[in-house]
Amino acid sequence: MIVRYALAAALAVAAATPAVAFQDAWESQVNELLDRAGQVLEGRFTPTGYQKSGSLDEDGDERTTVRIAGRGEYAIIGVCDGDCSDLDLEVYDASGDSLDSDYLEDDFPVLKFSAGSATSVSVQASMASCSAEPCRYGFRLYRQN
Repeated sequence: MIVRYALAAALAVAAATPAVAFQDAWESQVNELLDRAGQVLEGRFTPTGYQKSGSLDEDGDERTTVRIAGRGEYAIIGVCDGDCSDLDLEVYDASGDSLDSDYLEDDFPVLKFSAGSATSVSVQASMASCSAEPCRYGFRLYRQN
């Protein structure tokens, strides 16, 4: 009987493994796309080290608070996986006022904004079009050199 329980547990773990590997493949795809997208800013902006990734169903959105280190010009680049054709981003200051938005029908939103001092901003990601839910997305924060 112990062997039967051990076998059932091993099968349960094996059944879960492909789902984890599949999820990791989508996250890897988003990371690779972020690396490629960042080349657009090369020489003018440097990654701050802040990156966010997640998953959303079509018409879903998520807001994330991001800490800004200090005064300067910043950019945020977003991407989404191969099942997504339209990701939108908007960045808000601490008062809730929009600093920049990208609602173009594409999967490569780019935001630029200025900060007068160290502060926090909110970034809202909206999944406008996703053919196989949920779609994975990510964005990365850059600071001007």
